[in-house]
Amino acid sequence: MLKKALLSSAALALASTVASAAGIHAPAHLPNGAIAVTNSHGIPMGMMLGAQKNAPTHVVMPSATSAIATNWSKSKNAPFISWYSYFVYESSTGSYGEEPAVQFTPAASATTSSVSLGLAVESSSTPSSGRVSIYTDAGGVPGTEIAGKNVTATESWGPCCFPLKAKVAASLTAGTPYWVVTKADNSNYLVWALQDGDFVNAATYAINFGSGWASYSSPWESPDYEVK
Repeated sequence: MLKKALLSSAALALASTVASAAGIHAPAHLPNGAIAVTNSHGIPMGMMLGAQKNAPTHVVMPSATSAIATNWSKSKNAPFISWYSYFVYESSTGSYGEEPAVQFTPAASATTSSVSLGLAVESSSTPSSGRVSIYTDAGGVPGTEIAGKNVTATESWGPCCFPLKAKVAASLTAGTPYWVVTKADNSNYLVWALQDGDFVNAATYAINFGSGWASYSSPWESPDYEVK
């Protein structure tokens, strides 16, 4: 399983390019060993070079059997690939942002208690605040917030695995699509780790670059999440 996860991650890295094109939005001061890249859709992302070679500081096993919805990996080493992440950013004026989101559809009606995801700080010395929410679906992109929680990420971006757990109570209807959405506070950067190790179905995710949502589908890449 680990070999499969690493091969998939390598393919993801090869499909990406160093972010040198005009208009790319990434932190001005990335941590040592990190680079800005774009995925196959040209979306800004970050890679922590060398992190995949390091042993996890600790391992958090996924608990998919009790989850309403999740895409955490079944790998014994990590529920997600923490060294490859989406940037989550909000400008000081609020005029520009990068808000990633991932879609899920519950099999049964339920009220959530929490949302967990691999959310870390862009710089190890600066805790960053933001919001984790569940949104309605609006024609294949996030609609309006049902419930959310303000959070502060303190774990460093890098080797696996430090899931952040937000207490979010949202009433969900079976068979209806919803979205897990993250947003950073003004002038903050967060990084939201990907699950690209053992997908079996294509994932639908979306990015808001400040002018509206755009949806994407990928069989090998999506922000990680677990909804309980």
